[in-house]
Amino acid sequence: MVIEYEYMKSGMQAIEKFLKEWKDRKEFEGAILCGSYAIGCQKENSDVDIMIVLSDETRRWERGNVRIDGYLIEYMADPVFFWKKSFKDGYELEKKVSVGMFAVGQVLVDKNGAVAKLKSEAGVIMKKPFKKMSRREIEMAKYHLYDGISKLESLSGEGFVKYAPLYYLHLSKIINFYASFRRIQIPATAKIYKFFNDNDFRERYELEGFSDKEFVGLVNNCFEEYSSIKNMVKLNDYVLDKWGGFNIDGWKLRTKIGV
Repeated sequence: MVIEYEYMKSGMQAIEKFLKEWKDRKEFEGAILCGSYAIGCQKENSDVDIMIVLSDETRRWERGNVRIDGYLIEYMADPVFFWKKSFKDGYELEKKVSVGMFAVGQVLVDKNGAVAKLKSEAGVIMKKPFKKMSRREIEMAKYHLYDGISKLESLSGEGFVKYAPLYYLHLSKIINFYASFRRIQIPATAKIYKFFNDNDFRERYELEGFSDKEFVGLVNNCFEEYSSIKNMVKLNDYVLDKWGGFNIDGWKLRTKIGV
């Protein structure tokens, strides 16, 4: 992916100014440009995301923001071992945040090859599906969807303003549960509409979309006709049906407690 040079000309100058201080530090191994600027879909108000890689002798973590030449640069600095830990922890929590940043990022500086190795490792994990949901996880998800839609329906008669917070929380819950069931990664909430509707966006971020087109259509109905609860009920019922349905009367879940 090539960064749009004319738009980034002054931006790259700002990045160089930012990196100058880091390059003088002995623990500095390199840096990678991440986020929208790395894949060429930045906007005028987009911040510049830079991940700093430090040597493993370093035992400190740093995160910050600095404005240079009008560009807001947001950065994180971690030693190699800590980046690897964040890859592993994120995958286990079904959140490939740092993995995704490195996988699609553009290497800015790499003194000894550490950044390239992290990027390669992230690329492998990015393609690795999450673990399957257990029976217990599915049953608990079914209960939460039933409980959430029941509360939403009880508020719907009082107008959208009153049930709006729960509406969006429940929509997010459905999307996250079904993504876990399908074992795919979803982006941050601010990018969720593009994730569902922009194939170019998914390709740039190396994200797998939902192959279940009916689910996608039902989600879009909830996005576009948000003042009505009927579409949310249809979406909720669709996911519950995919899991074999749900009946609250007599529902129970019994599992062994781990020692």
